[in-house]
Amino acid sequence: MQGKRLFILGAGASIGHTNKLFPSINKFFMKADELGIFSKEKHEFKELADYIQEFFGQNIFKKRIKMNIETIFTHLEIQLERSSGGNLIGIREQLLNLIRLVLIKLASQVRDQDGEYKKFAK
Repeated sequence: MQGKRLFILGAGASIGHTNKLFPSINKFFMKADELGIFSKEKHEFKELADYIQEFFGQNIFKKRIKMNIETIFTHLEIQLERSSGGNLIGIREQLLNLIRLVLIKLASQVRDQDGEYKKFAK
């Protein structure tokens, strides 16, 4: 059986455990840009970018944008509860994929070590 890795998001736990390698909830887009995960020329996150521009007035392709991914996700979920029309499910998948790609790319740079997580796994 292959081992699985669990990411705990929130409360800064991942930031502390990775010596600030993992982004805060406000810096996922900055980190994705830094890692080359998305750009204006790549179109895999176009609908997500358009959604954020429309509802939050932010361009995720601008350098140093701070945008809370939890706020975006919550907004999407509320809209999905009201209507499954449009491409809301696809936009949510793009957001989840962006989060996944950032975490997976950074996870390879983190060496297993005794950190805060070990305190919870006794």
